[in-house]
Amino acid sequence: MKKFRILLILLAVISIGVYSCKDDSDDNNDVVSQQDRDFAKNAALSNIAEISLGELALQRADHDSVLAFARMMISDHNASRNQLDSIAKRLNVVLPTDLDSKHVALRTRLMGLNNAAFDTAYINSQFSDHLTARTIHQTEIDMGNNKDLVDYAKKKLTVINKHFQKASDIRELLKKR
Repeated sequence: MKKFRILLILLAVISIGVYSCKDDSDDNNDVVSQQDRDFAKNAALSNIAEISLGELALQRADHDSVLAFARMMISDHNASRNQLDSIAKRLNVVLPTDLDSKHVALRTRLMGLNNAAFDTAYINSQFSDHLTARTIHQTEIDMGNNKDLVDYAKKKLTVINKHFQKASDIRELLKKR
């Protein structure tokens, strides 16, 4: 009987020790799936492109609404980039730092344009890029595993929708001139 009590006490102590070491987080927030990595890469490329093309637009655009849009792109995407960089650093995810080949080609093409021609080409590219960004962010929301990246995608999707609507409005305005 005495051995049985000692055994019960020993089991209780071990159980308490095991239970106290249990990780209470069930959200797998340190897990970064391939979907999460692809999203982070594509979101980073989008931020880089919007900043770079926005800076070019400040030099070449003619219409006040296009210039205001470019300033908004630079400001909003710098903030988004900083937030994503912080998350990626914490998760040990390496993000791209340069434009992808698609946006290098677009930038090169836009550099050959000025004024109204630039305005139209730039806004059309913004309309298209933000449509793509909506898909990228919605896919992360639907299929991502990492809570921080999914939360980032949710928060940024609202901003992307605002940008998409603004680009759409400016696109229609430019058609009328």
